[in-house]
Amino acid sequence: MKSYLTTAFLYLRAVAILCLFLYLGQWGKRLGVPLPDTIIAMLLLFLALLVRLVPEHWVAPACNLLGRYMALLFVPVSVGLMVNYPAIKQALLPLIVACTASSAMILLFVGSTIEWQEKNAQMRPMKKKNAFKKEHKNV
Repeated sequence: MKSYLTTAFLYLRAVAILCLFLYLGQWGKRLGVPLPDTIIAMLLLFLALLVRLVPEHWVAPACNLLGRYMALLFVPVSVGLMVNYPAIKQALLPLIVACTASSAMILLFVGSTIEWQEKNAQMRPMKKKNAFKKEHKNV
């Protein structure tokens, strides 16, 4: 019984923290920040995690649960697309172009970032090995 209460507390704490940041995002929107409130909330949560104001293990249970069932969260969006298909059909070409262009940009950015990281990761050990060899040649 105690483990169920502990697990329930961990989930409730995680959901409460996520709801708190969503509420802060709504306040940010009311203050005139030109972003959607959910984006503001995610940025605030990211900053809080980054500066360790909120420990990662506090929000992990709810995030893992939401991530596990994320496919179900897209069902209402898909139904909305089907219901509004006539309106979408009129702007289909610009939507396809925008989706293709943004996907290509993301692909290029992520690919170049990974190549840059791998290049730097390979160079670092070589520098350390060369420095180690130089130190021992003088001895």
